[in-house]
Amino acid sequence: MANLKSYSCPKCGSYLDVDRDQDMFECPFCGSVFDVADFHGKELLDQAAELMRRKEFKKAREKYEYLLSKKPNEFEFLYGYACSVGEVDTLDDFEFPKSMNGKLVSLFKNDPRFQVGSAAAYFAKLLEMFNTANEVLEKKILHKKLVTEAENGILEIKREQGVIGAGIGIYAAMHYFIGAVILISIGDKFDLGKAWGTLILLFYILFPIVLIIVNYSINIFKQGKKSEEYAARIAPYNDMKKRADTLSDEIDKLEKMYSHYYKELPGLKPKASGFLDPVPVNRDPKKSEVTADPKRAVICKKCGAELTNDKERKLYICSHCGVSYDYSTFIGDDITKANTHLKNREFAMADKWFSKCLENEPGSFDANRGRILCAGKWLGFLQVKLNDKLEQVDWDGVKETLGFALENSNDFNKSYFLELKGLLDNAKEYFDTCLQMEGDGDNAELPALIRKRDGLVEEYNRIYRDFIEKDKKHRIAISNDLAYAADKMLAYRLRIISGTSWESIEAADPDVVFAPGVKYSLMTLIDEAKDVSKDEYYDYFNLWGRFIDEFVSYSLFVMKHKQLKAKDEEFALKNHTDDLTVLKETISKYDGEAKGRKKRFDDIHNELVEMDKKLFFEKGDDFQEEPVNGEA
Repeated sequence: MANLKSYSCPKCGSYLDVDRDQDMFECPFCGSVFDVADFHGKELLDQAAELMRRKEFKKAREKYEYLLSKKPNEFEFLYGYACSVGEVDTLDDFEFPKSMNGKLVSLFKNDPRFQVGSAAAYFAKLLEMFNTANEVLEKKILHKKLVTEAENGILEIKREQGVIGAGIGIYAAMHYFIGAVILISIGDKFDLGKAWGTLILLFYILFPIVLIIVNYSINIFKQGKKSEEYAARIAPYNDMKKRADTLSDEIDKLEKMYSHYYKELPGLKPKASGFLDPVPVNRDPKKSEVTADPKRAVICKKCGAELTNDKERKLYICSHCGVSYDYSTFIGDDITKANTHLKNREFAMADKWFSKCLENEPGSFDANRGRILCAGKWLGFLQVKLNDKLEQVDWDGVKETLGFALENSNDFNKSYFLELKGLLDNAKEYFDTCLQMEGDGDNAELPALIRKRDGLVEEYNRIYRDFIEKDKKHRIAISNDLAYAADKMLAYRLRIISGTSWESIEAADPDVVFAPGVKYSLMTLIDEAKDVSKDEYYDYFNLWGRFIDEFVSYSLFVMKHKQLKAKDEEFALKNHTDDLTVLKETISKYDGEAKGRKKRFDDIHNELVEMDKKLFFEKGDDFQEEPVNGEA
């Protein structure tokens, strides 16, 4: 009963029972229809703010989404919704470019509600800030790369210039050591008074010195002759340093621009209009306080009396006028209602509610998947077996709902439905083959049909095992409400792999460079995973971060290496001799690094693959074996 408040109807003045759990209600006397937001808007807004404070972003997002459905241009609702999507406490904290938020960038770019009305300028400025922040981030990465490469290249060339004959130095040291040993060993037999003794001593002392002087002179002569070559080799690295200095200036300008945008932001905020709550009135004392469900009071739409919940018959019944209502009319959101009917094998009703979801969100994974289950009269795809029950399946309905899912799903979900299509196509072909085998026993094609059926069974068993595993993992990956900690870890793993666009960790291909922004979004997701992880899972996601860094670095190296080789061929065809000489030196440097870079990449890649197998394949018993979201 705590959910009820009494207000007077703005139309006729009669009392109204307003239940915050209902979206719409009618005045029992004049029949006027009102929205709960008209009476509880401020309360809903306070609830959303409390959910945000508790970091329950998904629940807060649902509150804001509902409020926006009533007032789509209200700045306060848009602001709160954006915070819940970006999972931040406020939009006023982005003082520095490093604070860029990829989720908010996507929201402001793709959600038209943020591009119209009085709040459009504010959110456009935020998007401009985020784009500037991204540019700063990319330029800083390039700046660091240029500076490091230039310093290493120049150092290597100067090291070559500084060689004075280390081999001669080693020889000299050995010469003096061996000579000293010999002189000591012959002792009194060595006579300095004789000419040969003096010559031996002078040779012992002077010969290494002469060698060093001669070698040093030759080296200086060679260095003088190669000075132009060294200058030509250093020139590209000096250009890199100049480019880095230019980038540094550009970064400073962008950061100042960002700071200017940040200062402009408060002035672009429109004023919030909010809600004005009607004044509560005293409740009619004659009205019943009895309900079968004390957590919820539901009002009869015909007479205004409270309905009693008959749980056994799954009905709400009005004890005053006798009208009954299906309980699903008042309980839960559309998906919850649909899943409830599905569990009870009420496939037609479940299909109705799933279809209603798809009217508002054609790409809804749960609704599309649910309609396919309804067409097949399955509670879950574990029940799709090659047996007589295939005769109950509405194959035309399966084809239609599957086609709709493929047409309206995003790429990540589409891959799931494509694999499901392979499984169901195989089951349909098995069913058709079995129909062909039925007859009077004189079917000449029977042996061929039997072979075909047996082949389909073998293929189906393979596809079935793979798909059931994918079905579970895919639903874990997109779920935001997982009870099992290990499932959460698996969900983050799958989301990260999905963000890379690789089929698996083993399929990571450094020849394919990430698109701009991908690394940032992945690192954001990895940091989020680390925040909720501990022990070996924290180490696992930390290793993911190191691997993404190494992947991006090595991928850019591979791309640059290929570009240099392509330019080498171009210069050779055009006879650019001078440029070709410098380019070949640079390519030679890259060739020298290639092996070591590949080894570093392979080492961390193999380490990640092994740790992934250990945590998510060898420890399978740690994961939820019950179906996700209570599905049978």
